[in-house]
Amino acid sequence: MNVHGIGKYIWAMFSPQGPSLRELAMQALSSVEGGYDLLAPKFDHTPFRTPDGVLEATADALRPLGPFGRGLDVCCGTGAGMRVLRSLCQGPIMGADFSTGMLAQARGAHPDAKWVRADVRALPFAEAFDLAVSFGALGHFLPAERPALFAGVYRALRPGGLFAFPVGAPPPVTSSWYWALLGFDLAMRVRNAVWRPRFVMYYRTCPLRAARDDLTASGFTVTTVPLTALGRREDGSPRYRLVLARSRGATSELTGPYDRVDESLPKPAGQCPERWEDLVEAESERQLADPPATWQEHWFDHRQLLRLYHNDEHCAIYLDPDVRRAEVRWLPRFINVTWQYSKATYGDAFGFDPRIYSIHHAGRHGGGHAGYYVSPVHDYHNVSDCGLDTWREGNALARELPAHEIGHSVESANNGVHGSPAYEIWGDSKWAEFYIYDLYTELGMDREAKGVYRRFTGNSDDFPRRGTRWFRDWFYPLWRDCGRAEVMNRFFRELARYFPRDSGGTYTRRMNWGEYVHFTSGAAAADMSGQAARAFGWPREWAGQLEHAREQFPGITY
Repeated sequence: MNVHGIGKYIWAMFSPQGPSLRELAMQALSSVEGGYDLLAPKFDHTPFRTPDGVLEATADALRPLGPFGRGLDVCCGTGAGMRVLRSLCQGPIMGADFSTGMLAQARGAHPDAKWVRADVRALPFAEAFDLAVSFGALGHFLPAERPALFAGVYRALRPGGLFAFPVGAPPPVTSSWYWALLGFDLAMRVRNAVWRPRFVMYYRTCPLRAARDDLTASGFTVTTVPLTALGRREDGSPRYRLVLARSRGATSELTGPYDRVDESLPKPAGQCPERWEDLVEAESERQLADPPATWQEHWFDHRQLLRLYHNDEHCAIYLDPDVRRAEVRWLPRFINVTWQYSKATYGDAFGFDPRIYSIHHAGRHGGGHAGYYVSPVHDYHNVSDCGLDTWREGNALARELPAHEIGHSVESANNGVHGSPAYEIWGDSKWAEFYIYDLYTELGMDREAKGVYRRFTGNSDDFPRRGTRWFRDWFYPLWRDCGRAEVMNRFFRELARYFPRDSGGTYTRRMNWGEYVHFTSGAAAADMSGQAARAFGWPREWAGQLEHAREQFPGITY
């Protein structure tokens, strides 16, 4: 049984591999640092290690907000949180802890990660990470120490970076766990009043409201999301929530799923203006210049010198030194017509530069990410940056991977507005399936269209419920019955017209499910709530969200 507290997660105590009662007593009479040094070899066999279910629920909740660049586990212990960071981060991951013993265990379990021994109340980093997480550690800090902890994490994050940690709902006063935790905290207070060194470990000193207030005072913008996979209490409220604390800075959380500003890295002279507004002003006074012959990468863990392979009015293609030129002769035509079709279909308001900048790696940086013209990460260009072992035309991924990333540029930079309010709804790949199938169909790539149709139709996802068939039951019917790509063109256009955005043209928040169904219904010119119920189910809260969306956005009609 889990305790619904902010500190460690506890249930039935002992296992054959765990510490003896004598060893636990020795730890309890030590300092926090010394106690964990003693406990480290057997820590993963105690109830104090974060359960796998909490780690998995946290990773699932963060996945729609990523992927991220570099990651940090604050108070990493033996490194259980590395599973979360490894699944979400494209760059290096690091753990910080002040227990030498715990770090030794972590190094052995995760040799590919980096480790630093540090007092997390004075983290030795400045704008170095895109994501920071922490699990079960806040009970080791007195209320007066939390501001220093949160301020250090804030400094360690790049502008727009995210600090996330799960918290449990407090047990009701009528439960035995409420009184057990109260008794534990009282016992620890007595112990620390009469014994030195102190061992700071409390379960009731960091309620969610206090944590939120301290995070806000440190400069974070704070929201929470329910971790519904961990169950609900009898009153229907979630047992756990994930705190999402976003640092302020140039990067909005809505500018796209991949861009994370790396202000700490050097930028090539003459290629990267300090502000997007400066670039727009400069471009208005002269004709668009040709792309440079070389481009030094300075984002995430990319550090190669790229060379311009092809340039025309619709695309600029850059290759790293390992890409075989003989394999990519077909690429310029494909990238050119893909971006031409995208602009013709989804509006031509994708920034000052009419080109897509398509970057190709061989044997490194597997997968891909997108960049957007409002962000300095890729020097204010719309970018598809992909890595494969081979770029031969016969490799289906050689087309699909850059198409996927170009689809993200369409999603997050259309109609002169920045961001993707629906990204948390459809995740990384669901809109991309619609985009790729439509692209192949309209470009006359019949064999490729049939191939992705079979694959996408067979795909099954666990969101918003297990077994969801996004393409088969939602996006393909939209495409088939509601005007093909035009239905999504109308969707993006209505978002740009009605959904909240700031004075700079960036959407200010994500959509909820009711709003998503409302805007999709407007784009389809038909009430899509029935189709949504068949495809996704229809939780009670969605009905209320839909009614509220109809009241809030009356301009959307169907």
